[in-house]
Amino acid sequence: MATSNDYLESLYPYPDNIIIQDRLSAIHYGNSIFEQGIIERRLVLWVDGSIQSFPRLKKAERLIAAAVRYLDPSTKDWVELVTFNTLPYRSRFSMEAEMIAIHEAFRKACEIMDGFDSILIFTDCQSILEGIKSKSAFSYLSNPDWIPSLFTYANMLYEVGITVELRWVPAHSSVEGNERADELAKRLRRTVGIIIADNLPGLILSHVTITPSSEEILRDFLFRKANIKAQEQVQKGEANLFSHEYRIASRKNHAR
Repeated sequence: MATSNDYLESLYPYPDNIIIQDRLSAIHYGNSIFEQGIIERRLVLWVDGSIQSFPRLKKAERLIAAAVRYLDPSTKDWVELVTFNTLPYRSRFSMEAEMIAIHEAFRKACEIMDGFDSILIFTDCQSILEGIKSKSAFSYLSNPDWIPSLFTYANMLYEVGITVELRWVPAHSSVEGNERADELAKRLRRTVGIIIADNLPGLILSHVTITPSSEEILRDFLFRKANIKAQEQVQKGEANLFSHEYRIASRKNHAR
């Protein structure tokens, strides 16, 4: 009889490509990859998560942001995406934010799936990588769909011959790729959190993906999202978590 571990092992196709080096080696490798910029036939993505630290109510849900940054091989510009979720009380907020960021890197790679043969994803959450490598069931996630969805994307890449390497990079170690992903997640999480607190208290975000833009555009977007939510509440049934995305096109060039 197949066990849950057998099930997880059969789903993730790159168990040997999860790399956790010692701290100094990981910092050196991360810096060397970032300094290379565009790498021929390789897509490099930097991910990080951020959580709302001090909600008004102690036993309350929290807003989390999961950021993804990468250099677009075709335009040679930096692309930035942030996905927001409001997680329920008792969630392991930080871990789930990091998991969602990794999930979104896989999703974005599948969306592009052109111009590269290999993918390198950097995360500063060592425990997530250890969990994937050890075939953890990640039972603490508030939404159990994250893992099978991530593995579905991984297998889509595997089936077309694209290899994926997951690497740990130490947080707050002056590795520029990681620092910029961290700053992006924190900045957008704070901005959206303030807009919600001041204008839309109680708004729950579920897998909402945006690109960085002005506060005015974000505010308009969230008001539209609130209206969509109100309309959905009068209808029966709920949309699948991964069936809809909401994006705002950035008005700025974010290449750095």
